Amino acid sequence: MPEELKRILYLEDVGEIAEIGLMALEDLGGFLVKHCATGQEAIDSFATFKPQLCLFDVMLPDISGLEVLEVIRAMPEGADVPVVFMTAKAQSHEQEHYRECGVMEVIVKPFNPLQLSDHVRSIWAAHQANQNPTALSA
Repeated sequence: MPEELKRILYLEDVGEIAEIGLMALEDLGGFLVKHCATGQEAIDSFATFKPQLCLFDVMLPDISGLEVLEVIRAMPEGADVPVVFMTAKAQSHEQEHYRECGVMEVIVKPFNPLQLSDHVRSIWAAHQANQNPTALSA
């Protein structure tokens, strides 16, 4: 049986966008969300929060979302956690580069807050299917 998504590490530095994202994920989606405003805060929170999925902005004030991804992938507990970028920097060549770097999906800003939780759940379902392809045929 697929694991239910509960814990999301959310990295967003713009306060207004973070508030909307948190309302969408927590209030509408029912997720437990750890919000971080800087890349370093996300790195520092990763091991203790133990997210099932990470939702990262790309452009941050300290280090980029790509750099945070690289650090997390180097952690033993971060090797297989799906990472989704939520960014306005999402032209097709940029999205292709993010996927080559190990990002599972890209959500383009501005996002629809009413659809965000469902979108994240569908990304999680795809991740679960890739992790356990025989579960679908059982």
